Amino acid sequence: MDSILAQTFTDFECLLIDDGSKDKSGEICDEYAIRDSRIKVFHKENGGVSSARNVGLDNATGEWTAFVDSDDWVGARYLGNLIGHYNSNPKIELVISFSEYIFENELRKDNYEPIQVDRADFQVLFSKYDMSWHTGPWAKLYSKRVIDRKALRFNEDMNIGEDAVFFYTYLTLIDGLYISSDTDYKYTADAEGSLTKKVFPLESELAGCQRINEAVDNLLNIGIEWGEQAVNSLSWLKATYMRRVLSALYHNKVDRKTRRSTFMQIDGGFYASYIYDSSFRGGILTFLVKKRCFLMYDTLRKISAVLWFL
Repeated sequence: MDSILAQTFTDFECLLIDDGSKDKSGEICDEYAIRDSRIKVFHKENGGVSSARNVGLDNATGEWTAFVDSDDWVGARYLGNLIGHYNSNPKIELVISFSEYIFENELRKDNYEPIQVDRADFQVLFSKYDMSWHTGPWAKLYSKRVIDRKALRFNEDMNIGEDAVFFYTYLTLIDGLYISSDTDYKYTADAEGSLTKKVFPLESELAGCQRINEAVDNLLNIGIEWGEQAVNSLSWLKATYMRRVLSALYHNKVDRKTRRSTFMQIDGGFYASYIYDSSFRGGILTFLVKKRCFLMYDTLRKISAVLWFL
């Protein structure tokens, strides 16, 4: 919050969503609202990150929307640079910037060349810029007009991947964007409790996989030419969510019949084309998925789970 209030660009409203916190976070939010009239606080029952972000979108009144996650912070020119790029390129409807981040106790910095991208050239987002990874809502400036026109919201049925679905759906609605080389966002990577490290119940992982597939397919069908590298990048993302589904079969109590039926629904050839695991065990598992050998795959996964537990 202190980093947000230190912005050089001052004409903004700040919406704080208290998603049913059990500590004093809600009180701290209220204290900030008393100190600064630009801050609005919304207290709600815990519903998850998508629900919280949607409350923000429902109540935002500005022309543009930017996000900051609760465990991150921003440089003093975060908003100023985002708005500045739009003012220099008024035909664009999205600004994407990058971050500095701490990973394994080392400060790292994204390094990309700035570029304006028209709809016909969206393939560059995945062939030259890593937009199969940089899907989080932070370090981006979204047009509230575009969001409201299609009533775009984060999917509250998903525990992970909802940011990618939102981002890719948004891309289908716009004609141009700008990618900057700014790294004003300070991302806390590899944080304890990060959702990317968790395996969720099978139903949730299946829903996430389905929504990702739909979002990627819809993006690939907007009527432009997608290069091979871009298609491969997006296909890798789909395969990654298939892998999450397979992991959910063995990180939850799932009966054998369900494990088998779910396994057989995976497109083994597609999966093996985009999932690479250099470990001996990982290579065998990928091969078994490709050949649709459920019995051997199931046995190896169960043995591995027991050994891991021991």
